[in-house]
Amino acid sequence: LPNLTSATPQLEVKFNESMSKKDVANAVADKLNKSGSAVGSGTYQYTDMEALMKNINKVFDAITYFVAAVAGISLFIAGIGVMNVMYISVAERTEEIAIRRAFGAKGRDIELQFLIESVILCLIGGIIGLVIGIAIAALVDALTPDYIKSSVTLGSVLLA
Repeated sequence: LPNLTSATPQLEVKFNESMSKKDVANAVADKLNKSGSAVGSGTYQYTDMEALMKNINKVFDAITYFVAAVAGISLFIAGIGVMNVMYISVAERTEEIAIRRAFGAKGRDIELQFLIESVILCLIGGIIGLVIGIAIAALVDALTPDYIKSSVTLGSVLLA
């Protein structure tokens, strides 16, 4: 360890591949603590970046699962909302349904009418939500510094 007292301390470590990283790091830290340039002013330590990355990945996985759970719950609640709107739509239009039945409309025709109406309402609501989301992203982009960019990609629009 001849270079440990120079202005920029350097250390070259050669070890057998049969040794574990932890053993090598402990041996280097012990050697530096005994004869390093900072003896008496503290201790040398090492950080295992692989273990640190595993912990960071665990945190990101937990966040991902939480966001997925929130999205799933939101989707379920939205489905209940659409179901309630359709139920109310049918309940309020029973007279119209009766008149259509009296003129010969089949149950399948009436069911198809309500399904088409619900799809159109969902599409219109989705388009309005996308427009509002894009507008909010543009507003955030205008109000934040240049190094913070918000963008709406085609992939995120298709996912929505």
